[in-house]
Amino acid sequence: MATIKSVQSGTVTIADNSASNTATIMSVATDKAFLTFTVRHNDTCTNQQARDMQVRGVLTNSTTLTFDRNDAASEQGTCVVSWFVIEYTSGVTVQRGTVGSIAGTYNVTIAAVTLAQSWPIVSMQGAVNYDYGWADTVRAEITTTTNLALVNNVEAWNSEYAWQVIDYTGASVQKITKALADTGTSQTSTITSVTMAQTFLQGSYYQGDETAIWPGRWWTAYLSDATTITYTCYENPGTDNNAIVYVISCSEFGVTRYQTSLTNVQTSKTQSVSPAISDTTKTFLKIGSLHHNSWMRMTENPWNDPYRKVQINGVITDASTLTFERGESGYAGDVYSELIQIAQGYQPRYGFVCFQNPGVF
Repeated sequence: MATIKSVQSGTVTIADNSASNTATIMSVATDKAFLTFTVRHNDTCTNQQARDMQVRGVLTNSTTLTFDRNDAASEQGTCVVSWFVIEYTSGVTVQRGTVGSIAGTYNVTIAAVTLAQSWPIVSMQGAVNYDYGWADTVRAEITTTTNLALVNNVEAWNSEYAWQVIDYTGASVQKITKALADTGTSQTSTITSVTMAQTFLQGSYYQGDETAIWPGRWWTAYLSDATTITYTCYENPGTDNNAIVYVISCSEFGVTRYQTSLTNVQTSKTQSVSPAISDTTKTFLKIGSLHHNSWMRMTENPWNDPYRKVQINGVITDASTLTFERGESGYAGDVYSELIQIAQGYQPRYGFVCFQNPGVF
């Protein structure tokens, strides 16, 4: 089994007219630590594009995180990144790297991993001078014990990618491939039965055609029962969306899921945590399961409105509270999150908790 050391967390802001920023952390063993993060775009820039809001995250060295977007154009607005670094003393091996612009399938040779206990994480910058579209999606798949495939159906102009591969002793990992139909805003995959309170999801997808991906077409995925992954978006998403979801189970995990609803006038929402977190230094938070730059599942049509109304980040405020924030109100939507507590001998409680606003849904 793996032995958790600690989870560090914090926020960092990429300033307007800036392409990157760094966060200093307590020293970690980089081969035993991985990074996860959420992002919100926080300003009313006049010409918001994918390059403004899509952020790549890298554990640069033992004490530094670097978050960057495509360039430092004027009126790019600020991005607020909420990050978690999860470090182990033993039982976990992490590999990482960065890749320049790709088109099609880009294969990365990695040190041999055990497929049944490994999964990838990928993040990328947005394409230059482009609305959010097929150039801004990428899928990560461990195809063999020594190969990671990054797939994007079109060259993402000047974008760069960051990948991590986690090999976790004691985990049981299912890899689920899903070709999402071009019609149908709720679709499913069947998985081998899991204990939901010991399981979380990590996934990614790419879009294969040139259709613009308005916010209403953005996919999210969640574990809806012990044998089902549900994929959901607001409107018909266009053709050739190809997802891979890793279903990650371990007796060391205590996972609670929340569906938190924001009305069209709210820019933030708190979520009560039940049961309370037993140790915040061994807990991290994820939003959605198909993209690193987190977004809500809209419940009304945002069409091509600013992405800051849809993109959302999350923080663990205290042992009993999560806080979700976006840059601007305007549309109602749901945040699907997973709160993961890690400890040997942890006895989790089962549940998917849904809090909704009366009169809205």
